[in-house]
Amino acid sequence: MINESENPLVTPDFIGTDEEKMSVLSYWSELIGMVRSLNAVVISHENKLAILTQIQKEIALLELEVNNVSAHPTMDADGMSDMAQDPEKKTEIVINLGDPEEVAKSTTIPTPVKQDQFARTNIPTTEMMQRLAGNWYTKKPTDKK
Repeated sequence: MINESENPLVTPDFIGTDEEKMSVLSYWSELIGMVRSLNAVVISHENKLAILTQIQKEIALLELEVNNVSAHPTMDADGMSDMAQDPEKKTEIVINLGDPEEVAKSTTIPTPVKQDQFARTNIPTTEMMQRLAGNWYTKKPTDKK
């Protein structure tokens, strides 16, 4: 049960069928009940802050998943559903290298890719099979054909 004496509960307007609205309202009230019971359940101030910090990180991850508009469900030939990336909608990571805090937050700095780096070259089928088998070696300049 949610105690609304301190802060009134503001419930967003949910859409969908009546059944979906009921399940969403149930989820919403349970979620807010758990969040608001933090002070009653957790005693240590440090633990409260740790929980709140992690909740904020989890919410940020969920927002990324919910707002992932570059992926859409597709149906494979065998009937399995899959999430496919839309090649037209590319997300670009931009890091301001002049800001040391932003550089420190990023784990990797993307390197520019040359256009022809992944271009397909004409490799003979026999050489591809040898590469696949692991017994292909580059020819030395002294080797004769």
